[in-house]
Amino acid sequence: MGCVLFFVGQSANNAISDTVRRDAACLAKRGKQVTIVDLTQPLELPEPADVDMIVSYQAWGHDLATADGHRYADLAGCPFIVVLGDHPIHHAARILACPKTSVFCVGSQNQMTFLRDVLNVSGDIHLLPAGMFAEQVRRDGPRDIGALVIGHAQDPAAFLAAQKLPPALNEIIAAFAERPLSEPDVDPIMDYMRSGFDRVMQIVGNEASAVSVGRLIDLVSRRHFRWRYFQVLRKMPVTFVGDDWEKIPREGDDAFTAQPSIPFKALAEVYARARICLNLHPPYYDFHERLIDAMTQGAAVATPETALLQSRFDFGQNILALPVKVEETGPWLEAQLSEPAALATIGQAGREIVEREYGYEKPVDLFLGVLAAKG
Repeated sequence: MGCVLFFVGQSANNAISDTVRRDAACLAKRGKQVTIVDLTQPLELPEPADVDMIVSYQAWGHDLATADGHRYADLAGCPFIVVLGDHPIHHAARILACPKTSVFCVGSQNQMTFLRDVLNVSGDIHLLPAGMFAEQVRRDGPRDIGALVIGHAQDPAAFLAAQKLPPALNEIIAAFAERPLSEPDVDPIMDYMRSGFDRVMQIVGNEASAVSVGRLIDLVSRRHFRWRYFQVLRKMPVTFVGDDWEKIPREGDDAFTAQPSIPFKALAEVYARARICLNLHPPYYDFHERLIDAMTQGAAVATPETALLQSRFDFGQNILALPVKVEETGPWLEAQLSEPAALATIGQAGREIVEREYGYEKPVDLFLGVLAAKG
C-alpha cells in the first residue's frame, strides 16, 4: 500500500496547514499511510512509485521536479487532488499547469463554472464545502459576545489606491468589484472575464496583467462588501476580530469592539462565546469555513443567501440570511440580539446539521472516493 502525500505551504494564521493535519489524522484513522511535505522547508519526498494519491491545497507543488528534471506528480502518475480555498483566479497559472491526473475541489458553484468555462479545465471538478475543523468547545456561563465578525479590515479605496494603477483601471476594477452589493447573484470575476477582460487587454497589453486585474477585482470586492457593512455595524456592539480593526479611527458614536487576529485553531473558543456570527464574505463565494466553524460551536450564523446555501440549509431554521440592503442591517441585528433564546435555537440546529453533513470525515470521504474511482 502506498501513501497519501500532502503538499502544504504558507497560509494566513496556519489555516491550511492546520486543515491538512486534520485531514491527515482522519486518513490515518482509516489505515492510510500519510506523508506531509512542507514546501517551505528542505524537501524529503517519498519515491513517486510509493505514492497512491497527492493532495495539494492551492495547487502547491504542481511543478515540483526531481533531480533529473522530471515532474514529480507525473512520475507518481496518481490522482493529484487540488483543493482551492480561494477563488481560482488567484491560482490560474498553477491550475493551468497542473498534471493531467488532477481533480479539483472548490467551495462554490461559481468557482466550478469558472474552472470549466474560463480556464477550460477538463478534469473532474467536485464541490467540497469546508468541513468541521475543531471539536465543540465546552464552556460554562452565557455567551458574552453578542455579534461577531471574523476577517481583516481595510478600506477598499485605500487598498486600490495603494496598487498605483492608471485611473482607467481603477474605474474598471471598482465598477466590477462593487456589483455584488447591488446584484447579489453576480460573480464579479466571471462578469469581468466575459465583459471586461478584452477591454483591459487593450490597456495593459498582455494576458498575465489582465488576469492580475481579475485578482484585484476579487480582493477589492471582498473588502468593499465587508467595509460597507462595517459602516453600519460599527455603531453597534459587534466584535470584529482580525488585522487592522484596532487601527480604524474611532467616531463619536462607535460601539464596536476590535481584537487582533488570532491563530486559526484558537477561533473555536471565540465562536463559542458568540450568539451570532456574521459572515461578511460576498455571496459569490457561497461557502466559507467561517460558516461551518461558527455553527460547530453553536453560534447562529448569518450569511448572504445563495441558491447553493438554500439547497443545503433551511434559512430561518438553522441559518439566517444577512440583509441584502446594508442600511437594514442595524435594525435587523438589534431584533436578532433581542431574542437570545431564538438565536440559541438556530445555533443548536446549525450545529446539528454541521455534525451530520459537514463532519471531519467529509473531505476524506471525497479523497478516498476519487482514489477508488481511479482504481
